[in-house]
Amino acid sequence: MSFSLSHSWEVVRFLLSNLRWWMEEYHFDGFRFDAVTSMLYHHHGIGTSFSGNYSEYFGTHVDEDALVYLMLANHILHRLYPQCITVAEDVSGMPGLCRSIEEGGLGFDYRLTMAVPDKWIQFTVLGSSLFMKLRICSLCAAAVADPNPLLARLYLRMYQRGHFRFNSSQVFAWPCLFKMTKGGVLIEFASVLKEVRDEDWDLENIVHTLTNRRSGEASITYAESHDQALVGDKSLAFWLMDKEMYTNMSTLNAMTPVIDRGIQLHKLIRLLTHSLGGEGYLNFMGNEFGHPEWLDFPRKGNDESYYYARRQFNLVDSEHLRYRQLYAFDRDMNLTEDKYGWLAAGQAAVTTLNQADKVIVFERANLLFIFNFHPCNSYNDYRVAVEHAGKYPFTRDLKKASTS
Repeated sequence: MSFSLSHSWEVVRFLLSNLRWWMEEYHFDGFRFDAVTSMLYHHHGIGTSFSGNYSEYFGTHVDEDALVYLMLANHILHRLYPQCITVAEDVSGMPGLCRSIEEGGLGFDYRLTMAVPDKWIQFTVLGSSLFMKLRICSLCAAAVADPNPLLARLYLRMYQRGHFRFNSSQVFAWPCLFKMTKGGVLIEFASVLKEVRDEDWDLENIVHTLTNRRSGEASITYAESHDQALVGDKSLAFWLMDKEMYTNMSTLNAMTPVIDRGIQLHKLIRLLTHSLGGEGYLNFMGNEFGHPEWLDFPRKGNDESYYYARRQFNLVDSEHLRYRQLYAFDRDMNLTEDKYGWLAAGQAAVTTLNQADKVIVFERANLLFIFNFHPCNSYNDYRVAVEHAGKYPFTRDLKKASTS
């Protein structure tokens, strides 16, 4: 359903009344405004890549009626319900989105860092399997063969010049994906979808994505959500460990290299995202213990099945499964943040980023975070820069944490 905000005050009044009704009737903690980008601009963000140039955010292509509605919505919610939290889902990076209305902003409390989960999935997917290559190519073929461009957008959409983003969130260069004959028939798979091993991850790219946010505007970060795990994709844990999650997650079996590395990377990804990526942290249900597989809601294509429309919390309750370790780590991570409060401490200062050693070091909330992504090397007497000289007491070792 879409609403025209420019033709009638009654439409605006209806939407604002709707917000208040939900607060009064169900005592919501707040609202996440979905797909705000499609409201902010007359082009709805379709076929537009945002480079950060300020001309992209100010001009006749900006929908002023939508801006006024969002400002009114935030003003009413925060005035009547001071504890209410409003979160915007925006991929454009609109300046002032999360500044107060008094300062000329739109009044949201947080924006979602949607590029972060896409980045993690991009790296893990590129190093995964032929399955993803086949799926990508079939999506391309379906999109190109579709004579209706509106329907084709169901399969993919423009991300940057020469690149396309699938609704499954992955980003790839269009010319590199496939060659096709007339009519969109696929005749050659994309050999350029080379495998990227986790030891070859571009840490500079990852750190840039985690820290690339507007100063003074709070963000909520997350490593994955339902967008990354819908049918055809897989959860982050499943990308890391794949089919071995079916056979080797039991502590009754010997730890395999794939499970060991996958569990440690899952911890590293969550903690790095939590501590470096924003001023709030989002966990989508099941991610806290590395839920396997994917999500699929009832539809004609699966005979209206509910089989994958689930979260298997029983996996955590089983004492012999390693999901308990992932869950215990998530608990400890949040308790540690409660103690030191890094989410409220402002953006971190990255002091060391060594691509060869696979080491990331940064300071936040008077804590020194040291991440070692190297698959083989551990380091003794490793020199890193710090803002303040002194002795730093040891707090937590990720390798040893939550193994019971």
